[in-house]
Amino acid sequence: MIYYNLVLLILFFTLFLILIRRLSKKKYKVTTKEGILAEKLQGIIKGGKNIFEEIEKLLIEADIGPSTVYDILEAIREDNKRIKNYKELTGFLKAHLTKVLDGSEGKLNLSDKSIILIYGVNGVGKTTTVAKLARYLTVKGKKVALVAGDTYRAAGGEQLDVWANRLNVKIYKQGHGADPGAVIFDAITSFKNKKEYTTLIIDTGGRLHTNENLVNQFSKIIRVIRKAWGKIPDERLLVLDGTMGQNTVNQVNIFSKVIDINGIIMTKLDGTAKGGILIRIFKKYNIKIKFLGMGEKIGDLEEFRISNYLERLF
Repeated sequence: MIYYNLVLLILFFTLFLILIRRLSKKKYKVTTKEGILAEKLQGIIKGGKNIFEEIEKLLIEADIGPSTVYDILEAIREDNKRIKNYKELTGFLKAHLTKVLDGSEGKLNLSDKSIILIYGVNGVGKTTTVAKLARYLTVKGKKVALVAGDTYRAAGGEQLDVWANRLNVKIYKQGHGADPGAVIFDAITSFKNKKEYTTLIIDTGGRLHTNENLVNQFSKIIRVIRKAWGKIPDERLLVLDGTMGQNTVNQVNIFSKVIDINGIIMTKLDGTAKGGILIRIFKKYNIKIKFLGMGEKIGDLEEFRISNYLERLF
């Protein structure tokens, strides 16, 4: 009987060790894949190839930008001891890019009564971003109202209406096909006279930056807001898609000719290896980065922090 119990004890202990080993391996895989470029950087260090060419290729593919990549490689060449292992390499990259991104963190500049304009090209997730921002501000204690200014897209207003109901916030809307300028003008007129609301977030229709007529229509919306509000919106946030790479630079260039962009929200950064484009945009245009969209859930919007961004990248 004693022998039988001993065998069972040994068997149980063996199974326990196997389970612990498997769980620890699973945990290791999760933690080492935190940085999007981590696995590739580790491969470069261990690969024994021309390390400078491999790092250059990886950073260019991440859309960080040729001039910044050149500066990084020159700095690495000056001190080769920094690339002896993965930890020292990523530490060097983070330190260098932290300096490049100095001043990029931006906060919302809101008063007791403020307007936020959300705009960008088709398909970047503007309407969902409006809902996420509304939820973010509601948690911060703001009394939010929304404007369904995307009147031409099928189900555009309905989508925002669903979010407004879920968040229990006010929404200004009119029928499908209504003039966006009229919808926005009426909403601002009402918002100004309602003391219970502090922040008005305006959703607008997507406009391809290559379509001059549609971009000019956006200019009309700006004029309407100025007429109704007496000035341009307090926050003018351009929504960009992190998976679009170089196209986002072109979008910033076109929209900056129509309106003074004072903030960027980058969406779909969860998992894309092209997230380095933010570095390129800030370096070229010096526009504050205010939020990152990290998923599809309503809470997946976070304030931009350089350290968190670089940690995810590397």
